[in-house]
Amino acid sequence: MLVVGGWLAAFVGITNQTALFAPILLIQVAATVMLLVRVATALARTAWLIRTGDRHVAVAALAIPFDVALLFYMVVAYFSQNLEPPRHMFIAIVHVEFVGMMTNAVFA
Repeated sequence: MLVVGGWLAAFVGITNQTALFAPILLIQVAATVMLLVRVATALARTAWLIRTGDRHVAVAALAIPFDVALLFYMVVAYFSQNLEPPRHMFIAIVHVEFVGMMTNAVFA
């Protein structure tokens, strides 16, 4: 669901149909809640001080809710009011996606 929501968000962003961001965000939030429920026990058992790939997986899993929270904020604060979001918000989202999720997933 996260991947499908991301594809839909990219399509909506390209076609400039900002009214569709709200249903896409609902898909993203539902997928994030399902992910957190599924990995909650694994996150609780992660040994954060031992050098293993488990902590990188945990950081990647924790970056996803932060990314969706940034998207949620941007849709509510800017797109719902037909305002142009600042460029640094997009940079923050991309930074969380690539450093928080992708880099930690590769290191894991």
